[in-house]
Amino acid sequence: MDPLNHLTYADDTIILSSADPYSLRKIVDVLSKYEHTSGQMINKTKGSFYMHSNVSSTVSSSIGTINGFSRGEFPFTYLGCPIFYIRRRKDYYNDLIKNVKAKLHSWKGKLISYGEKATLISSVLQNMPTHILSVIDPPKNVLEHIHKTFARFFWSNKEEGRSRHWTKWQNLCLPKEEEGVGFRSLHDELPTTVQFRQGYRVWRKILEAREEVEHEILWEMNRVSTNVWHENWTGLRALYHIVPNDYTINEDIQEVAELRVDDTWDEQLLAQSFPTEIAQHIRQEVPFDTTEDSWDVPRWMPTPSGKFSDTF
Repeated sequence: MDPLNHLTYADDTIILSSADPYSLRKIVDVLSKYEHTSGQMINKTKGSFYMHSNVSSTVSSSIGTINGFSRGEFPFTYLGCPIFYIRRRKDYYNDLIKNVKAKLHSWKGKLISYGEKATLISSVLQNMPTHILSVIDPPKNVLEHIHKTFARFFWSNKEEGRSRHWTKWQNLCLPKEEEGVGFRSLHDELPTTVQFRQGYRVWRKILEAREEVEHEILWEMNRVSTNVWHENWTGLRALYHIVPNDYTINEDIQEVAELRVDDTWDEQLLAQSFPTEIAQHIRQEVPFDTTEDSWDVPRWMPTPSGKFSDTF
């Protein structure tokens, strides 16, 4: 299979290239031939070239001279999806959240029944994030924010502010035969928190065994997308089960990545979010050699190799 070198949709095109002057000139030649053949001129004021922030200004200037485009900055949006190379941030998905709220605003003030709201959520609102979710994996706090927006609309006509929610969003996502509304949850439930409702006996047995098994799985950080409270990433078990009962859990923090600032721990957030001994353990014992290139990896603590086996 040939390597990917361009993405094209309608009049939006991304061309992937090395910074080698010969390659860049060949691309410029192809674009010039397109202009000559089609009679259409490429508007270079609407295009940009993108490079890693560490690339020197000399190289960047040379590339701009060859291709005639100005340098753009990451992140940028292509077909509604944020394009970036550093860790995921909530503000990269502001356009998606704004689009959902704009749709809600267009319905503001209208008398809509619960049945009509359920139809609008299922047929309109939940389809809006589908495109992005099919190609990228947003931070969980983005999905939580969207879920809360849907829930506020379902229980009241207000886009913001408080309203009485008669049941949790997770319950609304249950099938109608299980007393839910049948909404789709935009993310999978954590194995440590999913509840047995109905299903096969094998599934019930799996959930019963998780109290013994789940805490023996240590998550090795790469994208640091592991859940802060319900998955074992410190080697101490899931933190939800070991913090004191009277300790207030900051549930606004969902992913381990949110505890980081650039290439180090956010010391202030560690101190605010965990008891002193747990914060100290994270600083001293949790590795920080992470990479965005691969997913977090589960390791089986009872074996020296960390590999899973068919025995327990």
